[in-house]
Amino acid sequence: MSTPELYPETLVLLAQYAMRQVGSEGLVKWAVTQLQTGLSSPSLEILAGLDHEATEVRELYFWQAVEEVGMEIPREEAAYLQSYAREVARTVVAGEENPQQGLAMLKRIAYHQIKHPFYMEFLRIQEDIDVLINTDFPSVYGKVNSLDEVDAVIRAACRRFIEGE
Repeated sequence: MSTPELYPETLVLLAQYAMRQVGSEGLVKWAVTQLQTGLSSPSLEILAGLDHEATEVRELYFWQAVEEVGMEIPREEAAYLQSYAREVARTVVAGEENPQQGLAMLKRIAYHQIKHPFYMEFLRIQEDIDVLINTDFPSVYGKVNSLDEVDAVIRAACRRFIEGE
């Protein structure tokens, strides 16, 4: 058995699926990729061949495959969106992801998980950036006071998100 953090590509897929950025065909592609990496299970093999099946059928085999191969992936949307947000924040802090692209993804997650206070920080950062770009006014929330500091502010917010989650 393993924790969700060991399967970032699966968490990315689930988060994108929850946010409607990828359809159930993504579950089929995931199965094919898992088979290519050496994982195998009856449901994984079936899912890999479900090119023209209904979404419900694909979802059923996806969750069966996850269980059969021993992935401990939460079924609750909030849980895998949070894991995905943590992964995005980690890549921004590590310098593997452009901070502004990371912010764009974290904003999308925030729209689905608006109750979490750390997600609100990302929305406020974007609001400050928009105000600085489009008006002569100072930032609304005081998160970003100059466009020169945007990347550093995003990285710092990602670091706080990872540490404070």
